Amino acid sequence: MKNALQELYKLSEYSQYMLESYILQVIILTYRVICGNFERTPVYTDAKDGNQEMIYAIVTHIDRNLFSIENLQEVAETLNYSYSYISHLFRESTGMTLQAYYNSRRMAAACEMLKGGTLSVSDIAEKLRYQSVHSFSKAFKKNYGISPAQYKLFVTGKNQEERL
Repeated sequence: MKNALQELYKLSEYSQYMLESYILQVIILTYRVICGNFERTPVYTDAKDGNQEMIYAIVTHIDRNLFSIENLQEVAETLNYSYSYISHLFRESTGMTLQAYYNSRRMAAACEMLKGGTLSVSDIAEKLRYQSVHSFSKAFKKNYGISPAQYKLFVTGKNQEERL
């Protein structure tokens, strides 16, 4: 639907064909929903720009659901593709593994929460769905070279004497 609106906004000599294609897609998806075959229908196709749309869908889903994703298999299921397919496509298109992207977003979120200073390290680990505070601290230290507690002290400007 978004693409159809964009096509209407930027008319070109091919707009008629593109709009017909989008309308046909809506009709087919509607038919599949009515007939009950929607669950197996991929959300995005592999058309010329389909890879970009798929990458955008993956990134958007991860960013919007960062605090609720249990594992990356959920992302694949949401998009109605296999995990191996979206993982391969993501790496091929971005040069980064899907797991690495997910972990980088979690670490960025952790940094923001640590900067806020209101949540404890264990609360942040729980919010980001790490199995334990230890695994969160280990991953954080591997990424940044310091522990989350040290980072929190550094960014909030507190020193050891203020804590006592």
